[in-house]
Amino acid sequence: MTGTASFSLDELTACRAYLDVAVAHLRALESEEARLRAEFDALAAAIEEKKLEIGRNLSRIDACDARIEQIRRHGERAADEALDEEMEEAALGARMRNRGAA
Repeated sequence: MTGTASFSLDELTACRAYLDVAVAHLRALESEEARLRAEFDALAAAIEEKKLEIGRNLSRIDACDARIEQIRRHGERAADEALDEEMEEAALGARMRNRGAA
C-alpha cells in the first residue's frame, strides 16, 4: 500500500478490519478512562470534604480546650477563694477565742 505494489482488495479489507478493531479498542479505553476519571474526581471531592471536616473538628477541639482552660482557672480561683475564706474564718475564730480567754 505504498504505491509500489499492486492494489489488493484483501489487504484493504484486512486493514479496515484492523482499523475497526483498533477503533473499538480505543473507544473502550476512552470509556474506561472516563469512568476512572469520574471515580477519581469523586474520591478527590470526598477527600476535600474530609479535610474540611477535619478542619472544623480541629477548630472545635481548640474551642473546647480554651473552654476547659477557662473552667480550670475558674475552679482554681474558686478553690483559692474558699481557702482564703477558711483561713480568715480560722483567724477570726482564733482572735475571738483569744479575746474570750483574756
